Amino acid sequence: MAENYWDYKLMVSNVMIFSLPLSCYMANNPQWVGNMIKYWMKYALWILLALSPFISSNAYGKYLVPFTLFALFYKFLTKRYITYVLIAYIVTITLGFESRSDMLRFSVCILLGFFSFSTLLRKSIKILHIGFLICPIVFLILGLLGIFNVFNISEERNIGDKYMIGSGDSQYNALNDTRTGLYVEEIESAINNNYVLQGRSISRGHDTILFGEWAEEQTGRMERQSTEVSILNVFNYFGLIGIVLYGFIFAQASFLAIYRSKNSIIPIVGLYVSFRWIFAFIEDFSRFDLNYMFLWLMIGMCYSPNFRNMTNRDIKLWTENIIR
Repeated sequence: MAENYWDYKLMVSNVMIFSLPLSCYMANNPQWVGNMIKYWMKYALWILLALSPFISSNAYGKYLVPFTLFALFYKFLTKRYITYVLIAYIVTITLGFESRSDMLRFSVCILLGFFSFSTLLRKSIKILHIGFLICPIVFLILGLLGIFNVFNISEERNIGDKYMIGSGDSQYNALNDTRTGLYVEEIESAINNNYVLQGRSISRGHDTILFGEWAEEQTGRMERQSTEVSILNVFNYFGLIGIVLYGFIFAQASFLAIYRSKNSIIPIVGLYVSFRWIFAFIEDFSRFDLNYMFLWLMIGMCYSPNFRNMTNRDIKLWTENIIR
């Protein structure tokens, strides 16, 4: 499908991005995962301090993604590392306020980690798991049928401007609908170019009018190479076949973690993985970065019999080995 320099450049970029799922195999080894996180902790925060004057607000939450994994292991953290997690969270929601997705992901991890040993979460985890897997499909069908658009909930429920974030020129409504147009363009592009089932390949983007002027200036044609919504990228590059396979990976990983684990922490990781499935329909950039890499590390932990066969005591020792 590649026709010019920009197509081949996109292909190389996507080969890197969609090779990140291979990190699942590395996650089968708890020692490797632990050593990698320890290495990151040793240097990354100092690098962030050095880079902070030069990076955008969107970068903070993505850079601090490893702390979301720590948040899921909340019950086994020392007071010092709980403080680190809270500081990372505060930095994400203050300095990184421009990225709603980073704030939401971190908030979910904080809540799951805090309630990881609660009776309420243990009793409801299976219901939440099923809900996270089914909800995006249900809402997508309702949207396509014109019954209910969850992305435009402020108008659907007449909420108005009640949820404003930021201040001054940077202030915006957290419920602004920035997704419907992306879905419309992606689906229309697939139908018009006949790639609904198999996708357009990792070398090509989707036809766009919303970003047409910018895209034409960048690549010479009105075709956007990727979008903010992860599942739309999967659909564009791999079609409906790719979405089915992609969804199966999330469903199987979360199922194994929740129903086939001997400890109480990996099921929490599995529940978070199922949340990331629903979040893939909202945003979750498909990029070669820590956010996407740690998603696949967590998926790998769910598949890993080494992690799932650990007892709570084993998980505690593993965590302590990282943070000591």
